Amino acid sequence: MNFFIRVILLAYFVIGTQSSLAQSSIIDVVTHSDIVTDSDNIVGNGDVVVFTTKVTNISNITISSLTISNSLVGIDGSVLSLSSPITFVNNSGSSSEGDLIAGEVSTYVSTYTFDSSGVTAGGISLTVSGTASTPGNTNNVIDVSDDGDNSDGNIINDPTK
Repeated sequence: MNFFIRVILLAYFVIGTQSSLAQSSIIDVVTHSDIVTDSDNIVGNGDVVVFTTKVTNISNITISSLTISNSLVGIDGSVLSLSSPITFVNNSGSSSEGDLIAGEVSTYVSTYTFDSSGVTAGGISLTVSGTASTPGNTNNVIDVSDDGDNSDGNIINDPTK
């Protein structure tokens, strides 16, 4: 009987682990940056970085309660703040903000205006995280942004610089 209980517990653990691992492949968060510089074409005080974040529901189920959070740091590790917070722009389909049907994409924008802190930091790095819920669950889907550049050797979860 003891052996039987162990097998059931092992099966529960393996099935539960596979189920939770599958949740990570439900959304894909990608952030791109565009730098708007002045006429000298050198990033400095007053230059603006516009970040566009796209969250795609890559599953065949509807997700809800999507929230976006971010971490902006200098290349030197200093903590920085966005000039304008991450703001919802639209969904590619008819879902309302925070919900995504299968294949739908949410778009968000934010900005950072370089000041002496950003310049002294040697540059900036933004990481965006998306958290959502599947039917019957709460906050069980999490993805950390990728910069969308797969030629850099990192194809998942690398910050946007």
